[in-house]
Amino acid sequence: MSRTTVMRCLREKYGITTRELAEAAGVSQQYISDLELGRYIDRYDYRKSGVPLILRAFEIVATIKAQQVCGLLADLTGNRSRLLDYMEENDEL
Repeated sequence: MSRTTVMRCLREKYGITTRELAEAAGVSQQYISDLELGRYIDRYDYRKSGVPLILRAFEIVATIKAQQVCGLLADLTGNRSRLLDYMEENDEL
């Protein structure tokens, strides 16, 4: 059985990519990967610097995804009767 972090489990459970989290945190994907693999534990006190940064990044990603879901629900409501109608790819809903 392999070990992982809660951070990685949450990220995978909610379909958040390392790229999304890295962009929201303003860090590299490698940094996210290193945190998930515990590579910074012995180097410095990553809990003081990394945890608040990653928590904020998760909040940003969650807010973006929530807005996207709300937009999808609104589009579905507005287009319920024409869901299978044809349209041009560049047409707006």
